[in-house]
Amino acid sequence: MEDRKAYYNYLHDIYFPQLPEGHNFDLQLKNPYTWTDYIHLTDGTRVLDPGYQTRDKLHSNFLFTGLIHNEALVMQFLSCMANQNWLQRFGNVKMLLWIPNSSAVKIMARPDTRERAKCSVVRETFCDAKLIATPDDEKSLKSFNNNLLSNDDPIIFNPKSFSKASKYTLIEFNPKDHDLDAFAWDYVVKQLMASRNTPLDKSLNHLGPAAADFFVTKIPLNLLGKVPKNLTSEEFKFLLEVFQSWPFKPDSLLETVSFGKEM
Repeated sequence: MEDRKAYYNYLHDIYFPQLPEGHNFDLQLKNPYTWTDYIHLTDGTRVLDPGYQTRDKLHSNFLFTGLIHNEALVMQFLSCMANQNWLQRFGNVKMLLWIPNSSAVKIMARPDTRERAKCSVVRETFCDAKLIATPDDEKSLKSFNNNLLSNDDPIIFNPKSFSKASKYTLIEFNPKDHDLDAFAWDYVVKQLMASRNTPLDKSLNHLGPAAADFFVTKIPLNLLGKVPKNLTSEEFKFLLEVFQSWPFKPDSLLETVSFGKEM
């Protein structure tokens, strides 16, 4: 998908003619930042029709890859794994995305790190992710957790491989099946991560008036003393279960959820 005429013409006139005969690439003059263009490909012309596959495995016929400049759009693609919609409605679709280093650091952040944000909780909950390649940039490399670099063993490449003003990291996202209420999960995580450095016993009322009075009877003391940015995905799932059992939880969460708007 490419809607910039100069880039489209290069791909159409120079790059594609060099591809091996019988390749499966299909160049489309479409805007990759517009959801309606994706719908046109899947529901209109049906140029993209990989078929649905069950979520007990990764989709074997569909790989989504691209370079994304916009951080908000990165989060929208991550939220698709939670909502199992858009491209993920075909099953668990692997994504290989080049994204800005600053976004990659936040997405791959582990609990107990300064960079931990809502997007890293989304990643930890709804997919298995791996750092594939990142530039040899001292600042960004220091921002990644040492254990992450050791375990994923990414390719460290020369930053000049991209334009001087742009530094990107390649991440592999492998969606996982789940049965969580995505709206309720998003509400709980968003409300608590809004005060990510405040211990739970002081931030639970962000979930609703007098929420703490109910939660403190259900949550272990060691968990109450934790700050949200240090919680694991399993601990957030536990808090979701408690929230859903709360008789006085907000009647509607639709006005408060904000998938895709914040990192």
